[in-house]
Amino acid sequence: MASRNSTIIPPFPDHIDRNYFGAWLSGFTDGEGCFQAALREYKNKKRKGKWYTSCVFTISLRSDDETIVRNIHSYLGVGTVAYRPPAKNQEIRKGKSQYRYEVCNVSDIVNYIIHQFEKYPLMSKKRRDYEIWKQACILAHSVGKQKRRYIGGKRGILPIWSKGNIEIFKSLCDDLVNIRKFTDKQIESVEPRQYTIVENQTGFMFSD
Repeated sequence: MASRNSTIIPPFPDHIDRNYFGAWLSGFTDGEGCFQAALREYKNKKRKGKWYTSCVFTISLRSDDETIVRNIHSYLGVGTVAYRPPAKNQEIRKGKSQYRYEVCNVSDIVNYIIHQFEKYPLMSKKRRDYEIWKQACILAHSVGKQKRRYIGGKRGILPIWSKGNIEIFKSLCDDLVNIRKFTDKQIESVEPRQYTIVENQTGFMFSD
């Protein structure tokens, strides 16, 4: 029996067709998936003025759908599953316990999660969320692969974020928040900003 909180990835069930499940998962994500990206400044004094990124893909379901969450985990082969007890505030999750699938490692996101949704595209308006989020993840991954520098001695090895990269990432995060405020009618006429990765002497940049 799997523990409630698990990083161990069980084998994908033999009786389920992987192609069928992959197509089903994208459709399921249209309704239940969540794409998040954020840029925050470190509060630690030694890292003052330094920034870190957060790119996350999640699916949360009621605890009686635990098997579905476990199958998603085993199919994608990355991420974690965590049990969330009933919320004390009844307005949150309606007081129900949940299982949450989460991927927050940007390398796993680029190599597995984005691959999933490129092979099996989303069909709902959530695809616009995904397209913006994908650009943010690719930028974070690109910066993370560059030469790193030490902050405060042996601890705190951070990727080098140029001012330009920070501004681009912040813009993408803003786009991701703002596009969710549009009505269905408004969203039909909105095209997310597109950026192209350009390699320069200070790292990777995005250009309009």
